[in-house]
Amino acid sequence: MSKAILTLSSKNYGAWALRGWLMAKLVRLEFTENVISPDDPSMRAEMLLLSASMRVPSLNHEGVHVWDTLAMGEYLNEVKPKAGLLPVDRAARAHCRAICGEMHSGFSALRASLPMNIKAHFQDFNIWSRAQTDIDRILVIWHECLSQYGGPYLFGKKPCMADAMFAPVVTRFLTYDVKLDVACQAYSDVIMALPEMKEWISAALIEPDEIDELDAELEAALGALHEFDFVDTRDLIEQLGHHRRHPVKMAGPRRAAQPFADHGRRGPALGGLVRL
Repeated sequence: MSKAILTLSSKNYGAWALRGWLMAKLVRLEFTENVISPDDPSMRAEMLLLSASMRVPSLNHEGVHVWDTLAMGEYLNEVKPKAGLLPVDRAARAHCRAICGEMHSGFSALRASLPMNIKAHFQDFNIWSRAQTDIDRILVIWHECLSQYGGPYLFGKKPCMADAMFAPVVTRFLTYDVKLDVACQAYSDVIMALPEMKEWISAALIEPDEIDELDAELEAALGALHEFDFVDTRDLIEQLGHHRRHPVKMAGPRRAAQPFADHGRRGPALGGLVRL
């Protein structure tokens, strides 16, 4: 029987790709990767929040083609029920589905103004009010789950679908220097310590810079302004313009990997040409 095929976009920018990939890894599904170039017009549209629907990642497995990350998670739970992608307890399972759904359909301001970019690190990044509201809600979710189920993961001792759904948020908090309390920082450290996350990040760090980070960040931020009618538009544009006028060239792979290799520290920017 042939291996499953998981179609992915960029590992540096692809938050949804990370979610689907991590779910497949957590259930120990054997698959090969079909990575679409991030310069592909459809992929660029999805990563810049310009697409009407999300068709990547997608999974082909035993004649079944499934896309949309939540649908993939439910499918993987069916084909690998003993892997624990969803909690066994009915109430916990409902809770898990609820917060996965909230992550799937909500937090648009966070997605738009703090897009995933594993290679970048912006110290003391100015977070705007609507994105901060999203962050506050996410931290409430984490606190409730860690308190109710005992950690170290959101639903107990093993990572599950909820952890995969929030894993890209953890990388965003590192990229944009989001300050966390002790409990949420500990949870972030646990996620970043997963062997699967280390594998993904290692691949992201060596991914060719085929997307202009400035264009991606700027278009996403302006999309947020249009959608959410930010009142602090001038501050956003000024900050974007400041980074555009002052690109930072980081030197050396050791410095580049530091914030994700030693994720408890607030180190220098990740490698490549950092442009916002």
